[in-house]
Amino acid sequence: MLYIYTQNASQGDVWRVQFQRWSPWILLTGLGFLGILSFLHLYYINLRLDPSGSQMFNYGEPQAFELAWQMWQPISYSIAYGFCLYAMLYGTDRLKRPLELPVLRWIGLISFSLYMWHLPLLLLYMDAILPQLRGWGKSIAYMGTVAWILFVIIPISLTLYRWIEMPGMRVGELLIQWIGNVKKKRLAVSSGHVPAQGETSAQKRISSPVEVEIP
Repeated sequence: MLYIYTQNASQGDVWRVQFQRWSPWILLTGLGFLGILSFLHLYYINLRLDPSGSQMFNYGEPQAFELAWQMWQPISYSIAYGFCLYAMLYGTDRLKRPLELPVLRWIGLISFSLYMWHLPLLLLYMDAILPQLRGWGKSIAYMGTVAWILFVIIPISLTLYRWIEMPGMRVGELLIQWIGNVKKKRLAVSSGHVPAQGETSAQKRISSPVEVEIP
């Protein structure tokens, strides 16, 4: 909403200059929030890996923290990433360059599949495999989680992007093109002009009737 406002408001130019000047600090604020959330996320994972183990922080009952985390972490992440995104919208090329690395752009390509499938696959790991690793120590459990992400979640997301998303996008483009051609043919028929095969676009424009509004 703020971005649209600064693009269309009468004072938008003034605000755009200000936000561009503040963009490094906006980015640092977003990254700071993400760092705090990641630290709390490690505590949440620690509770799941070892519910009866010693606590990293004194937040009271673990169940209360887990409930509060599940309730508030989505909006917290949204706000933090919102700061980062806003900084990128107004930032300079130098500020944007780290996010244009090939590996990050590649992750961006499969990000929708990652978004759709990471949670079900993580829950499958935590319910079916993680209980088998708890007797091996926390280090093995952490390594198992990282290995599951690298060798199961990311390859599955890449496979789904390659064999489902990409064909689906091509089918969508063909469908949109077909609908557009059908509309053009219907318009031509309703106007009494059916273009002959091989007729050029210029000929179509010349032969098309011109609508003139009469007051």
